[in-house]
Amino acid sequence: MASVVGVLCIGMVAGGRSGVRAVRAGRWGRPGTWLSLGVACVSTGVVGFAVAYLIGIFSGGLDVQEACVHGHGVRYDDAFRKAHADESNRWFPLHSKCNEDFDLVPAWVNPAIVFFVLLAAIGVLCLAAAVVTALRTRRDR
Repeated sequence: MASVVGVLCIGMVAGGRSGVRAVRAGRWGRPGTWLSLGVACVSTGVVGFAVAYLIGIFSGGLDVQEACVHGHGVRYDDAFRKAHADESNRWFPLHSKCNEDFDLVPAWVNPAIVFFVLLAAIGVLCLAAAVVTALRTRRDR
């Protein structure tokens, strides 16, 4: 697990650094530029998604009632939780509501998840652009 995180962090830093240098130098037509940008975007998207999703999933803790009452000082409504049980068990958007007015999942988590998924998708498009650019360069020789 630690090696995966290490590789992703290296991808974020090295890919971002070399990608920014290539863009500043105007080397858009080179496959390395797209590869660097793609690696940086995919790595950042995966790490950001994992962090945001884990924070959202574990925001209620092991005992939601205790987190509501003692952790945040809000009323826990068991009837509301039972009536909306499917809402707390969904993969997305994440919710862990104490009552109709208070959600334990921070408000920034769901938008962050969407942002990081889109960033990873942009990274995949950059990797595809790297392949296309490499094939065009090879064909033109």
